[in-house]
Amino acid sequence: MSELPEGIQGELISIITEGVIHDFFGCPDDVEINEDDVKLFLFTRQNEDTPVLINKSDPIQLDTTKPIKLLLPGWLCNITNDEMPDLKNSYLQAYDCNVIALDWTKYSIDLYTNSFCFIPEIAKVLGKFLCYLQTDLNVSLSEIHVLGHSMGGQMAGFVGQETQKQCGVHIGRISGLDPAGPLYQGLDESRRLDESDAVFVDVIHTNERILGYYGPCGTVDFFVNCGMQQNGCTKVDPEDIANTPLSIIGCNHLRSITYMNESIPSDNFVATSCAGCSGIVDVCGPDLIDRATTKMGEHLTEKPSRAKYWCPTNSEPPYAKG
Repeated sequence: MSELPEGIQGELISIITEGVIHDFFGCPDDVEINEDDVKLFLFTRQNEDTPVLINKSDPIQLDTTKPIKLLLPGWLCNITNDEMPDLKNSYLQAYDCNVIALDWTKYSIDLYTNSFCFIPEIAKVLGKFLCYLQTDLNVSLSEIHVLGHSMGGQMAGFVGQETQKQCGVHIGRISGLDPAGPLYQGLDESRRLDESDAVFVDVIHTNERILGYYGPCGTVDFFVNCGMQQNGCTKVDPEDIANTPLSIIGCNHLRSITYMNESIPSDNFVATSCAGCSGIVDVCGPDLIDRATTKMGEHLTEKPSRAKYWCPTNSEPPYAKG
């Protein structure tokens, strides 16, 4: 933590200890990005470890007959960390597919407030790319699965909005992996991830109220271990934040990726309906009457009977209790 630039460190300490970012009064009207700095790298079974940079205007490297998984890393992260490599590898082992990973390090390795303001502009670039696939290459966006972690989860929502604006088509599925909460909490649905951003939006909450968004924001929301603190993660000492490894600070937040990753080869995350989860007064735990169950993760592809579910886990791998 102490190795971060002073400004970023200050924002992160403020988020963790106070739940807010001070001295932010909104984004300027003239936010601009360079589209060339929004990079998309392709991984397939033929190049699992050597990504190919996609030409967004002419993606000849892309086999459009194969499924597409689009991975969006979060703030301070990129395609080489944030547990995205493990997620990429799991998908390629499970499916003969295209895994496209966003590299937005030019804008993600920055003050949180700056990255927040860049998100809508980056989403426009991604929306343009996806609409090109739809209109020029006959790729059905209803078959595309976008997965975003933290601020990448919120970006996924904007991408879904952009495809609807630019080519009138809904993305098939968005998976929000503990979508970011700071600055997004309380915003109108047009400025954050919500269930209208894709045909199906599933959200895994693992660190809400701190780094993650608090409350339901998808077609279905999973509040793992009640959604805030994950089994096996060390609790952060607010009095010694500066000397705390980022791996400890981010443990709860990153577990959302770990759970999705584990769910790809199996469907052992059994979740139970919880009408009271993440309400005004938290009542965490499964419904006592008329409860329903479903599976959390990759293999949940359509809306279950309820909108909110509680999912307990083990404290070490395998995390799913079965």
